[in-house]
Amino acid sequence: EWKWAKGEVRELKVLADPAGENLTQDKDTLDTWFSSALWPFSTLGWPDKTPDFEKFYPTDVLETGHDIIFFWVARMIMFGRYATGKYPFHTVYLHGLVCDESGQKMSKSKGNGIDPLEVIEEVGADAVRLSLVIGATPGNPIPLGKAKITGYRNFVNKIWNAGRFVQMQMEDHKDLQLTLEASSLSEKWLLQRLSDVSTSVSQKLDTYEISAAGDEIYHFVWDEFCSWFLETQKVDKNPAFLYGVFLEVLKLAHPLVPFITETLWKEMGPKGSFLIEQEFPQMNSRDKKAAELFTLLQEIVTEIRKVRAEKKLNPKDKISVKISAGKKADSLAEIVDVMKVLANLSDIEISEKASKSERAVMVLVNGMEIFVEVPFDAAGEKKRLENEIITLEKSVSGLKGRLSNKAYTDKAPEHLEVQTKQQLAEAESELVTLQVELKNL
Repeated sequence: EWKWAKGEVRELKVLADPAGENLTQDKDTLDTWFSSALWPFSTLGWPDKTPDFEKFYPTDVLETGHDIIFFWVARMIMFGRYATGKYPFHTVYLHGLVCDESGQKMSKSKGNGIDPLEVIEEVGADAVRLSLVIGATPGNPIPLGKAKITGYRNFVNKIWNAGRFVQMQMEDHKDLQLTLEASSLSEKWLLQRLSDVSTSVSQKLDTYEISAAGDEIYHFVWDEFCSWFLETQKVDKNPAFLYGVFLEVLKLAHPLVPFITETLWKEMGPKGSFLIEQEFPQMNSRDKKAAELFTLLQEIVTEIRKVRAEKKLNPKDKISVKISAGKKADSLAEIVDVMKVLANLSDIEISEKASKSERAVMVLVNGMEIFVEVPFDAAGEKKRLENEIITLEKSVSGLKGRLSNKAYTDKAPEHLEVQTKQQLAEAESELVTLQVELKNL
């Protein structure tokens, strides 16, 4: 009998052969989860002691979704122990379920799913892999959409373009022998950062912090190797070191983006070798002084770039800078050429005590005064002042009209009227200031 939701009871009858006299079990069919429970060892030739079984059982890590712990994971453990006397794996890594961008489970009925084959065809398998690794923490849902995947394609392109840049630098050196011997400041800094990141990523992977490891690789390759180090190679050219360190970067990034890195390795690595066979970078290069000086260089250049953005200066236009560096003057003098390239400077003056010019913007970095000369565009400044004056005149007119309106002054709360008068006074004061600036200009 079956009890229906409304309390109605109906009798269920077996319509065909109720006695089961003519029914036979299919010999080649098992319950789905029963057969799945046998998977770790049945695929290796069990119950025979095959070479595959001896070599690959038990396995190490099972990576799966948390929704099938009791359907599959627990059954594999029980059946493995029962049939072989050994547990099939020592660790189970449970990832979250892949959801759409709003956190809803993907389903055909909702139409919110993504066909991975279509997306891979469009943006590549590495971009899809990145979107599933970075930001995915154990047990938590993994929101996924085409926008996220497409965004990670930019990282893959970044590595590809970096490879092309390295190859261009190697073209004039046909018999180039790679080296990891650092000579310049930027090379010493990069080797230390590569050592730090490789050690950190190895530790994270050993403890299954896969997303954190992926995020660290991502930012090192994009923000440090590409955005900073490759730019220094326009001044401190060293193709042999660039070639050697790029191969190490490919090893570091390989777990994250295996396809693009393997392709670049095939073109640039030792002939006949595969990147997947190489050891993960294990470096121990430390130069504290060089690292500190390059970090200072980064801070100075970053502040100069901020001034450019705030003053809406064309990034392609060269500007000049004065640095009041105190005791750091001698150290900064060693990196003038690199600083000029990174900050796009026409001239740089470094002294213990520099003076600020009338048109310079001052920023502070580690106790040093950085004076950034801002080019003056008289025509552009006049237009800006005229536009701001027009806007303020309209504001003053509107506020005066509001205060002269008896309906407003009679009905508005006293604090609103006071606030309006204050706004009018401030606008009139600012208007006078701009008018004087325009007259002086």
